[in-house]
Amino acid sequence: MSGWPDDKRAVPVEAIPYFNIRDELSVQHGIILHGERAVIAKSLSRDMLQRIHASHIGIEGCLRCARECLYWQAMSSGVKVFIHQCEVCRSSDNKQQQQQ
Repeated sequence: MSGWPDDKRAVPVEAIPYFNIRDELSVQHGIILHGERAVIAKSLSRDMLQRIHASHIGIEGCLRCARECLYWQAMSSGVKVFIHQCEVCRSSDNKQQQQQ
């Protein structure tokens, strides 16, 4: 790795979303980190969402879990959309609302 170019136009298209946070990125043992969190490739984000959400702990629980160790572009909105589409979570939300 040779660092970042000064001009955003010289950045490979895959890396453009990370240009504005380039000073916050590092590499350790071949893993790209944003601070202390592993940067997840877009192609793996769905798998990470499924793993984070496996216990159906809700939006806030999943966000807390994800923010501890993972990073990808638009992660928070991705988690929210994923959980809103979960039938198990939606059915438990409906039951909680009816119990009030």
